[in-house]
Order: sequence, then structure tokens, then C-alpha cells
Amino acid sequence: VFCRIVDLSSKLSADKSAQTIVDEFKDVDMSIKEVAHDTDKLALGGRLTLSARSSDSYVLSKNESMNEESVVLVSGGAKGVTAQCTIELARSTKAKFILLGRSAFEPTEAMWTQNAIDESELKKLAMQTLLAEGQKPTPVSISKLVNPVLANREIKATLQAIEGVGGQATYIAADVTDAANLKKAIAPA
Repeated sequence: VFCRIVDLSSKLSADKSAQTIVDEFKDVDMSIKEVAHDTDKLALGGRLTLSARSSDSYVLSKNESMNEESVVLVSGGAKGVTAQCTIELARSTKAKFILLGRSAFEPTEAMWTQNAIDESELKKLAMQTLLAEGQKPTPVSISKLVNPVLANREIKATLQAIEGVGGQATYIAADVTDAANLKKAIAPA
């Protein structure tokens, strides 16, 4: 059994997506485990792959270990499975974690969200907010209000969980694919 992860840009048409998947089935190179197709890079072929290689950029020696003086930069570490792994690492090391993500983070929520404890309540309040502003609530307009609030809450919960187990945590909104902006974003941390 061979498995390959194929990540397709949402900007690809259905026909192009289908053809891309068929092309991946036909590729016999079993060393490629993950591939992405990005419309922004189609002029360059559009197919991006990862390949692992050894690096001596940072290796712990036998006498070293992560501890409360360590600083760990984690991409995508504020939500999902990476957040859970980061929390467990914080529990065992008490290190400082700099979490990177694409989502914006605001420590305080907009007033309209504060009485909502779950997604369905947020959607109701978003609908009321849109109506009060004279806008027609649609699934898209409601999602545009609700999704950032849910992401913000998840980020906040992760930061609190890391600190709750003895670690330190900072969140920085940054795109890890843009090296110049990434360096600028993490420089103060």
C-alpha cells in the first residue's frame, strides 16, 4: 500500500483538480509522500514537494535537553493537533513557546460576541449584528464574523493551557512562507 498526501489550492478549477489527482496517481515515484499544487506557482509548474534531509542546524547533544530556558518556535501551534502537542511539550519542559499562525489574534473580543459560549450562539448574534447594521445575513457573511472569533478563542485557550502547565507562550500572526515578513514578525519575540 502506498499513500501520498495531495494538497490542492482552492483556486484550482474542478477540472484542473481532477486532472491533477489523476496525474498524481500515475506518478510512480514512491519517495514523494506529500505534494501540493498551488495556482500562485503554476508558471513554475505548480507542483511543490517536500523532501527530508539531515541538518545540523540544531541538534541536542546527550547532555542537553529542553527546559525552562529553551525557546521553541512552533508553526501552526496555536490550533488543532499541533496545539495539543505543544501543550504536552510545555508540560514536560516548561519552555517558552512562540506560536506562529496565519490567523489574527486579538486578546479581547468584540462586544457582540461576549455572551456567546458556543458556535450556534455566535451565529445567532452575528445574524443580529448584521441586521442591526442594515446588512442581509448570509451564510458567508455570518461565517466572516464567526470564524475569526472561533479561531481567536482557540488560540487564547492554547496560550492559557500552555501557561497552565508551566510554560510560557506568545502568539504571532505570520505567514511562514514569506521569509522576509516572518523574520520581521518574530524579531521582537
